[in-house]
Amino acid sequence: MPNNEFGVATLRGRFKTALAMASAVTATLATVMSAGAMPAGATTSITSEVRASDVVYWGFVSANTHQCLSTYASGTIRSLPCSGSAQAQQWHWIDSRWNGDQRLLKNRWTGKCLIATNPVTSGTCEDWTSRHWRKEFVIFNGYWIRNNNEGFGCLADEPGDLGVGLGPAWNPNIWYIAERDRA
Repeated sequence: MPNNEFGVATLRGRFKTALAMASAVTATLATVMSAGAMPAGATTSITSEVRASDVVYWGFVSANTHQCLSTYASGTIRSLPCSGSAQAQQWHWIDSRWNGDQRLLKNRWTGKCLIATNPVTSGTCEDWTSRHWRKEFVIFNGYWIRNNNEGFGCLADEPGDLGVGLGPAWNPNIWYIAERDRA
């Protein structure tokens, strides 16, 4: 009987230690994730001040065309062959001040944000719902990039001259996301 009591006491102690460690890790992650990061040149109207070294730029590769989400200075959005160094293919997530689960996607080269029109365009980075996006995990490393628009609110890349528009949440509208650069 004493061996059982010792074993239970030991397990309780280990469980309390593990629970305390998990709580500390959760608190640290919550602090880090709530800090948010801001792209170079952005105003503080969207998030608080952040060091430029906190900016991470991402590339989005279409599962449908195997090309990268790209922009032109005019605000036109297209998918083009991927180039790791092309700043027109580097995007930064900006936290929304009022829509917690969605963010703005700001392009490194133009400083413009993705807008949920059909076709998708880019423009000023006001904190409006037409500029709010979230990634929704689908399979493997694939995500739907969703606007808060119900139904046809996913970033959709169509082959040919149709460009990037909005479409339903289905497999051809999956995007693969990879870190491109830190500034």
